Amino acid sequence: MKLPCALTILDRSLSSHGKKSNKPVNSTIAICKHPKADKHCLIVFNAKNANGTKYDVNGNIQKLHTKFLNEGKVTIQFKHPPHDIYIQATVILLKSFLSILHGVITGTSKTKDSRVLSLSVNVTAKFVAPTKLVIKSRSEYPFKGFPPTLENLTIEGIRRCGLDLGILRLTKLKVLNISDNNISTIPEEFSLMKNLKVLDISKNHFHQSSSRDWRWLSGNLCDTLVSLNMASNKLKFLTVYIIKLRNLHSLDVSDNQLKEIPNGIGCLRKLKSLRVHSNFLDRLPGSIKCLRLVDLNVSNNRFESSDQESFVNQIPISKTILAASLKELAAQKVLELGFKYDASIIPATLVFYLDSDAKYCPCGKPCFNVYSYKCNNLNLSTISDAVITNPLGGLIIKTDCYFCSHKCARIYNVNRVPLVR
Repeated sequence: MKLPCALTILDRSLSSHGKKSNKPVNSTIAICKHPKADKHCLIVFNAKNANGTKYDVNGNIQKLHTKFLNEGKVTIQFKHPPHDIYIQATVILLKSFLSILHGVITGTSKTKDSRVLSLSVNVTAKFVAPTKLVIKSRSEYPFKGFPPTLENLTIEGIRRCGLDLGILRLTKLKVLNISDNNISTIPEEFSLMKNLKVLDISKNHFHQSSSRDWRWLSGNLCDTLVSLNMASNKLKFLTVYIIKLRNLHSLDVSDNQLKEIPNGIGCLRKLKSLRVHSNFLDRLPGSIKCLRLVDLNVSNNRFESSDQESFVNQIPISKTILAASLKELAAQKVLELGFKYDASIIPATLVFYLDSDAKYCPCGKPCFNVYSYKCNNLNLSTISDAVITNPLGGLIIKTDCYFCSHKCARIYNVNRVPLVR
């Protein structure tokens, strides 16, 4: 049997009072039997003593102190070497351990007790809590709960219909792969995950989610998430919560049914890899010009081949009002400064206004009701080192540009349009 415990060793030979270590050390004690002789021993392992220290049991235990057994504390005194071992462990495990040890000392233990390890078998030095778990069949699923030490969890292809709420308690989790299941929604509490960096939810049923069901893409995930895979979900729209993931490096929304992507995609300034292939896109948002990508895949979409001059003479459309409202000016400043907000801080109607109504200029600045619009051309090679497009298409595609000012309109070769401020 192996007993995980906190251990302190006192060497009685060093002085009249012995020498005790400053604090208990996390260790493992194993009861072992010689395979060819009726001899038993205790082997003590810890991080600093991987090979273990062996103590003979038969005729070598001077005294066993069990006065504080119900508190999970026991002391074993050995004759050779003259060591006192102070053990602190879970009461139930400690009692089971002492029961086996008593049987070994008195000679009443069963010869083939499976709890007594053989010296011919390698005994692990220390119980190492798992940090990675891969589940690819229902029989492998730990229905009694996940180890709290997990950093990498894969639950793939077992047709689960929902996210196990036990995953929300894995505070050390960095990588989560729940691809190829039947999951359609994730609880909003998922946004509280503190260390999650990589999330793969591809090949699920997230097309059944409404716009409100994506609120889990907020909170802590805005700062921690660097890779998100949403491919093969039959998505007909891409949630605007995507643009809040300010540290995102990789985004894959390929093989869906998207006709557009959020206008604020340009807010993801750290994005390096973008895969939007195999969708129904015919143009991209103008704010994408703010990105500096390493690779971009827009193949198998509905982009039309465009020449450089096809939209130069198009007249921009101006959305004018008498004056910008206070709500618009305040919302614009909130988005510019990157303030965090939710319904617990401001009214839910303002949250909806900030998330849904904002348009983004190619310069990256948000605008709401005061802007000018033009369908402009963009050479994809100016925003990405490597570009994959349709075989017959070119690198120049259409973009929906919303300009926040006359200055931005001039920069992008757009005729000046009166904007009422």
